[in-house]
Amino acid sequence: MPLVIRIMLESTVIQLIHRFYDPDSGCVLLDGQDIKTLDVAWLRSHIGIVSQESALFTGSIEENIRFGKPDATDDEVIAAAKMANAHDFIMELPDRMVQDALDRAKEGRTTIVIAHRLSTIRNVDTIIVIDKGEVIECGTHNELMKKNGQYNEFVTAQQQAETNDEKDESDDEEHLTSNNKSHYDLQHATSMISIKSKISNKSINVDDEGVVVNNSRYCRWPFIFKILRLNLPELHWIIIGSIASLIFGGITPLFALFISNVYELFAEQDLNKANIQTRNLALFIFCIGIVGALCQFLSSVAFAKSGEALTMRMRMMSFGSMLRQEMSWFDCEENSVGALVTQLSSDTSNFKGLFGLRIGVIFNALGAIICTLTIVFISGWKLSLVLLLFTPLIVFSGIVQGQRLSNTKRNSTGSTKETSWIEKGGMVATEAIDRIRTVVGLHQEEHFITQYENNLNKAFRQSMIVIPLQALGIAIANSLLFFLHAAAFGYGGYLIEKNEMQFQNVFRVFSVINFGAASVGRSTAMIPDYTKGKISAMRILTLNNRRSQIDPSNTNGTILNNIVGYIEFQQVKFAYPSRPELRILKSLNLCASANQTTALVGRSGSGKSTCAALVLRLYDPYRGAVLLDGHDVRSLNISWLRSQFGLVQQEPVLFNLSIRDNIAYGVNTRTVTQEEIEEAARKANVHDMIISLPQGYDTLCGFKGNQMSGGQKQRIAIARALIRQPKLLLFDEATSALDVCSEKLVQDALNRTRNGRTCLTITHRLSTIRDSEQIVVIDRGRVKESGTHNDLMCHKGAYYKLNMIQERNDG
Repeated sequence: MPLVIRIMLESTVIQLIHRFYDPDSGCVLLDGQDIKTLDVAWLRSHIGIVSQESALFTGSIEENIRFGKPDATDDEVIAAAKMANAHDFIMELPDRMVQDALDRAKEGRTTIVIAHRLSTIRNVDTIIVIDKGEVIECGTHNELMKKNGQYNEFVTAQQQAETNDEKDESDDEEHLTSNNKSHYDLQHATSMISIKSKISNKSINVDDEGVVVNNSRYCRWPFIFKILRLNLPELHWIIIGSIASLIFGGITPLFALFISNVYELFAEQDLNKANIQTRNLALFIFCIGIVGALCQFLSSVAFAKSGEALTMRMRMMSFGSMLRQEMSWFDCEENSVGALVTQLSSDTSNFKGLFGLRIGVIFNALGAIICTLTIVFISGWKLSLVLLLFTPLIVFSGIVQGQRLSNTKRNSTGSTKETSWIEKGGMVATEAIDRIRTVVGLHQEEHFITQYENNLNKAFRQSMIVIPLQALGIAIANSLLFFLHAAAFGYGGYLIEKNEMQFQNVFRVFSVINFGAASVGRSTAMIPDYTKGKISAMRILTLNNRRSQIDPSNTNGTILNNIVGYIEFQQVKFAYPSRPELRILKSLNLCASANQTTALVGRSGSGKSTCAALVLRLYDPYRGAVLLDGHDVRSLNISWLRSQFGLVQQEPVLFNLSIRDNIAYGVNTRTVTQEEIEEAARKANVHDMIISLPQGYDTLCGFKGNQMSGGQKQRIAIARALIRQPKLLLFDEATSALDVCSEKLVQDALNRTRNGRTCLTITHRLSTIRDSEQIVVIDRGRVKESGTHNDLMCHKGAYYKLNMIQERNDG
């Protein structure tokens, strides 16, 4: 018999049963056997756990349900959804995952379907209409519709209700489509945005009000100059490094020039003269070594400093730009946590392919070319012309490598197929590690390992397409040196025979070109790195120049001097940009009176939490308006607006800092005192728990608060909301994680805190909102009824039914 555990707290006992940890002493028994002796995978497969913070994975609802049992049949998936009271809301989703599974399950079986949504049974063989315990009609859909009886009335009434909904939605369809197209056009256009920056000696700021320019300008100016504008604070280091690299590049062919003089010493008959020339030659080479070492040192230090400073700046700019984006941007799959973390690490690392030490290589090559051409044409222009014919081939081999990478097809975010698969692998890894307890509890480690491996294999196959061409370029570049030798000795011997060159000049031209070509070869070897860096830089610039539709750093907008706290929704229509086909709010009209508590109730998915998100301007409605004291929140300063709210969400998020710091994070405009922190903790009924800890308020909460139980995290989050002394309060299931005793204490504290504030409470626990001045029942994105608890109970409508169901379940 499977063991099913339902927990309200992240209990240590539960983790011991699941063998996330083993006890220091004693044992945990299952049917009299120590669980340490049992197979871990078998043990966890027999435990069903429902945690306070449910973790769902990327994929369909059906796939998430199957994680509990990978080999589950369609019937089992449907049965599990019904047992969890999830079947109804799943059926309302556009993709109707369970309905598809239901249709598959009916094949080859005798099936009885009980339904209120008549559209789901139109294709069944027989429809039976039952009224007051008796069969009043029977037949197919078409037969019953022709009878114009009870079934026809049901269908007509339901179609009329659906038509009203569809009419509202069809009015919005064109608007939504237009919005999505505009959103795409903006994203596409921002990939061609030029940077408008304000440069100072210490910092660089990118203006987010950047102007969109056409593609021709992006191509007209060399791409590297756009990046150099960001590196201007380190311009003096770049100049020093460039001069040093240029000199060092000229030293290489100069060294070859002195080496070629050795061949003349071999023919010198006067030993004294040969010794003097040898000492002078050695001294010159020694001096060249000193100068070369100094130049190389200056070049390395200068470009390393400028390159690292630019990389750090770009990383900070990218991270800051990510935090400025609106919530709908994060809802996109390509902007998931894993993809963004991978982008922050890989793109900024690849960015070094443009600058840093590699710029020194370019100037080395430039110095080598200038010095080489000067020496060889003075020594023997005929042989020089022949040997220089190999130079285009050397350069071409490097360009082939770089262009193959540069022309690799990229998606809308600027990623190549290879980096796209790597980012998807990062998404899988981040999701699995972030929800490791759920992964381990479901024994799905192999599933995520396989997913991760598949993404890496796809990236590997993409890279293997490029590697042969890169190898061909390297092979050509390396083999050309041998052809260079053959041409030098062959044609050089011919010129000596014709008395057009002296043998020492032949060796001089050959040596100088040989050493010079080596320097140029090193520069072509970094072309693939440059191309990768260019692609990454384009992605970074696209991100940094993307204009956020709801930018919290924007200083524009109205700031109200005296806020009253009156909230109003006027004909608000909303659908999440990532799911535009699913309307969440449908012409919602709602008023929350100032200094009163308004509670939003309703079943899951009705749009309650969406209302809170719109008030905070995490999203904007596509129709209608959300007003605060009569002002559209879109006209208010975003930072000021959000500072007026105290927010406690259903799933509290704590940072890997001390409890003191987590509570103090509620205020970012001033330094809060220890007394204020403790007072907020007392109001949230968490002070006594904190001081009982060995380190008190200095106790670390751990990553995402994993060192705290669910109830402790929730109460710390409540204290964080209270310390800012907000004018308005938003509680989204604020007491859902608390035990009965703590819930009562915290609820009393919250009731005291509400005095003189507008409070918007979202809850499923109807017992906690009975004293609210207004209770609003939201159903399918509309207000179904509103009033006080007593009024709604007397009305015996939707609220009354929810109360009866909850009381029956609690009883």
